Amino acid sequence: MKKSVFLLFILGILCACEGPQGPAGRDGVSPDWEIVNFTVEEEDWEYVDDPDGTNPHYVFDFDFDELTKTVYEKGNIDIYMYANPANRQAGYYPVTDSFPIERSNDLWSWTEFYSALCYPGGITFTARCSDFDMVESGEWAPARQTFRVVLNW
Repeated sequence: MKKSVFLLFILGILCACEGPQGPAGRDGVSPDWEIVNFTVEEEDWEYVDDPDGTNPHYVFDFDFDELTKTVYEKGNIDIYMYANPANRQAGYYPVTDSFPIERSNDLWSWTEFYSALCYPGGITFTARCSDFDMVESGEWAPARQTFRVVLNW
């Protein structure tokens, strides 16, 4: 019994020991964060296609001064899009290479794909539809979309 109490006492002392605290981070400064929410209105999407008339899609260029060269090269950029997809809960979903949303109406079924390209000073969002005929005929255009960009460096 005495050995058990002694071992528990020694174990408690060893677990409670703490060494000297190191620096808080880069030059003693914690990481910087920037979180920006913004909305692309339906009329702000720009229709584009390739020079030969193929690959119709929509883009929106967002000037984003907070996305500096330092953040771009040494930081982390996370992009989310607010969505309410079928069979999933509404919320912010990560936009990686592309984020698909399945849609349908009485005549058609299609998938929308959203992607983002980041560069120092801005972000270009792209919206594509799986049914090119709907895009070319004007039956489909991206709706109002809300994005969240999280920068840390």
